[in-house]
Amino acid sequence: LVLLLKSKNSKQYFWIGFFVGILWFWWIGLSSIYFNLNYLVPIVPIIIGFIYGLLFRLCYLLKFDFLRLCGIFCISFIHPLGFDWLNWGIFTVYGFFDPSYRG
Repeated sequence: LVLLLKSKNSKQYFWIGFFVGILWFWWIGLSSIYFNLNYLVPIVPIIIGFIYGLLFRLCYLLKFDFLRLCGIFCISFIHPLGFDWLNWGIFTVYGFFDPSYRG
């Protein structure tokens, strides 16, 4: 989100959305292995990256930075195929390991 606040043109919004799409959804292409579609493993994340890049670039059309960030957060309410794909709340949930100061 800091990168989005620092970027001031639509190309940067596209590339940030592209890499969010690739790094967040790389695992979706792995399911094609089970259907003997191994050639789709690198293609699926790239397509998803382009889709999220376009969605982020669409959010750039909003005039103010606060509205742009609200638009980015509203992307998480798009649920294709009934699954919560882009869930920003993941960053606020504890994982398997309990965080502590002891290390």
